[in-house]
Order: sequence, then structure tokens, then C-alpha cells
Amino acid sequence: MANNIDVSKPIENPRLKKAIKDMKENNNSVTRNRMVDGVVTATFLSPVTIDPPPKLDGSGKAVIEKDTRISFTALFDKENKMFLPAFTDWEELRKWQKNDNQQTVTTTFDNLAEMVLDERRGCDGFVVNPYGLSVVFTKEMVRSIKAQKDEIEKKGVLTESVPKGTTVELGTPETQPKGLCDAISAALKLHPEVDGAYLKLMRKDGEFSWLVIIDHHGDRDTVFGSAGRAASSNSDGKQVLFADTSSEMGKKVKSDTAPFYLGQHRAKGN
Repeated sequence: MANNIDVSKPIENPRLKKAIKDMKENNNSVTRNRMVDGVVTATFLSPVTIDPPPKLDGSGKAVIEKDTRISFTALFDKENKMFLPAFTDWEELRKWQKNDNQQTVTTTFDNLAEMVLDERRGCDGFVVNPYGLSVVFTKEMVRSIKAQKDEIEKKGVLTESVPKGTTVELGTPETQPKGLCDAISAALKLHPEVDGAYLKLMRKDGEFSWLVIIDHHGDRDTVFGSAGRAASSNSDGKQVLFADTSSEMGKKVKSDTAPFYLGQHRAKGN
């Protein structure tokens, strides 16, 4: 976890809050995937006690000194199970307690997963916005999502480092995998930095897989991670690989393939 905390920059997660609301109103695989994707890519506020308290530097950042003790706040349910609270913004945190001097650190899913899966801490999971529209992630859920996330980050991205002599063939599938395309499209709607996505059937060394080219101008790992998590359970048994239009392969696919997903601004003709 970073030692420098920018207290001047507000933490806000409007897309995640909308995804949670949509899932609460209509719980299905699409809304659940959007919600999980939002949680995995979000930055949260976690209440803590910092001893000694951090000092502000000249740029308004709180600097935590070496050997500072940071104690995370925990909440307990009716069965006395312990959960770490994670708040999407200050409005949600103040539903817990109205204390403008409450010490916090910014955390991510990976930070929370590390603490939850550390058996020495005795955590049973974490809960997003426990005093609002809350979502509970049990230890088993966290372990499953973390394993899936790590696998996608390890194998789910195609780069141009294809060994020499390897034959790669691309083709258009006779029937588009609707479940896969719908799931990826739903995930990409949360990313306005995505302009479009294109699908090809790829054969490499005799093995077939789906190749998804994503045209975007955002953070590659974040966009690909979202798409990969959405694709993981909708791939019809095939591996799903991703590349972007900065590669020669991606440029070619974009030039001769109709997109299965268009970003909202492109779909409106802007």
C-alpha cells in the first residue's frame, strides 16, 4: 500500500454505485458481472487509525513515516463474523459516522483481498458501503475472484511476442458467440475510454481461441481486466485473448472487421 496519500483528491465511484443499484434492482449474470468488475477496478476509502498521525507535506499529501502503525477498522455481523468496510466515497463513509477527522487510507480490491486471505487476521470478508446499498464479499468469494483476476492478468492478454515460425490464422466465426459478446459489451459500457471492440476466431498451433481487439485510449490493464472477467464464464470452452489497436494485428482487424461493440459516443455518431 502506498505511503503517500493524496487527501486533496476526492474518492468517488459513481459507476460502481450505479452498478450496485442496478444489480439490487435486477439481479442477473450481467448486472452481477458489472458490479464485480466495478469493485475490482475501484479505489475505496478504508477507515483506519494511524499512529503516529501523518503529517502534510507542501503539496497537501499526507506522508506516513516509517514504522507507523496502521490499524484497519473492522465490523462484525450478527454471527460475530469480521468484515472490513470499504466505502465508495465520503458520503457513504459518513453514513457510518459523521467525523470529518476520520483517518482513512485508499485501498483497492487487491489490498482488501490480501488482508482477507491472510489467515492471521481472521477476516471473513469485506463489505462495500455497509450502511448504504451494501454488497458483502465473503472470503470464499474474494478467493475465487482473486484467482480469476490473477489468471486473466497472467494469460488473458495477447501481445505481439508470438514466437517466430508460429502460424496464426484469423477468421470470422460463422456464428457470433452472443453470450460472450454481450458479456464483454456490458463490461465495456463502464469504460467511456473504449471506442469499439472486434471479434475474430484465431487458430494458433492447431488450437482455436477467441481474439478480441479493443480500441481504447485508457489504461490497458484496467480495460482488458474488465473484459477478461466478463468473458471468463462465457467463452464456450475456448480461451479468450485480447489485443488493442496499437498492434499491427489489432490495426488489421479493426480495418476489415465490423465491431460487435461501439462506444457510446461512436454509437451516437459523434
